[in-house]
Amino acid sequence: PAATPTAAHAATPGSRADMDGDGRPDRTTFTKVRSTSRTHTFRLSTRTATGRTISTLITIPANLSTTTAKDVWWGAAPIDGAPGAEVVLDRIAGVGDFPDCAVYTIRGGAYRILRAPGARSDRTDWSVSNHPSQISGYAFSTSRGVRRVVATRLKMSSGSWDAPVYSGYRTTYRWGRTGWISSGTQRVKDMPDKRAQTYAGWLGITLR
Repeated sequence: PAATPTAAHAATPGSRADMDGDGRPDRTTFTKVRSTSRTHTFRLSTRTATGRTISTLITIPANLSTTTAKDVWWGAAPIDGAPGAEVVLDRIAGVGDFPDCAVYTIRGGAYRILRAPGARSDRTDWSVSNHPSQISGYAFSTSRGVRRVVATRLKMSSGSWDAPVYSGYRTTYRWGRTGWISSGTQRVKDMPDKRAQTYAGWLGITLR
């Protein structure tokens, strides 16, 4: 028989972060609204401190029939250099070795996808992985009012599956009026696994 989800797992995920950038906490929820044999549809909704509701529908593949909102929700945190926090979702809900992360932000009173640094399309995922074949992640920081992120992309170049060695690059971006602007790339060669793992995931922010 199918496992019964715990109360915590079944609970509606959400956040009290300031999403619209006015400095006051908002109430954001992420709920499942319908499913078919091929897709699951969720509603991302924010009720602002002024009482306004901003929401959007998000449809993902039905890789598992039991997918819940909690499986897709990663959390909210300030990511770019504009006021307000962003929401991070995994569009494949934890299925497989590599997440398909999308970041949603409020712009002009509506939810929009925040394009990943260096991406040419909104459909390009934010690449976050910690796997023997590849390691990737983002390290965020703010200095003198400028938001920066270092995007790391490493692939196994030698060694073994149990002790991989990585090569790739780390690119620094700063936040501009129209999005992320590249400001330099550092090549990485023959980095041992232990050090490479320190660059995996979301760094410098706390998703909750």
